[in-house]
Amino acid sequence: MDTEWQSLLTKVEDGKQGLLRFTDSGKRRSLAVEITSSDMAAALLHCACNKDNLSTRLTNRPASLTQVSEKGYLLFSGFVTSFAAETALALKFVALQAHWFERKGNGSNKWLQETASYG
Repeated sequence: MDTEWQSLLTKVEDGKQGLLRFTDSGKRRSLAVEITSSDMAAALLHCACNKDNLSTRLTNRPASLTQVSEKGYLLFSGFVTSFAAETALALKFVALQAHWFERKGNGSNKWLQETASYG
């Protein structure tokens, strides 16, 4: 696997919240998820969310996953491959693209700069 891809996946913080965005019936939906683990070799992110927050099927639907850290933003584009509903909902998110944005600033001016990209 490409070293750039691996370096982006290592920035994923397990146990931290992220925002899963997808389209449902032509409307943009957002779902707060907790990233429980990541599999760098398969580009899989395992996520958990509250079952009550989900009213639609997500399997094979394009989605994006954003995670904020102290140093910047991590954005993954991909799709949800499967989910299992029990007391909580477990999602498997396959990442096809990844982008790392860092906060930059000069005095009172602040912006995000893309410093790493894959896909």
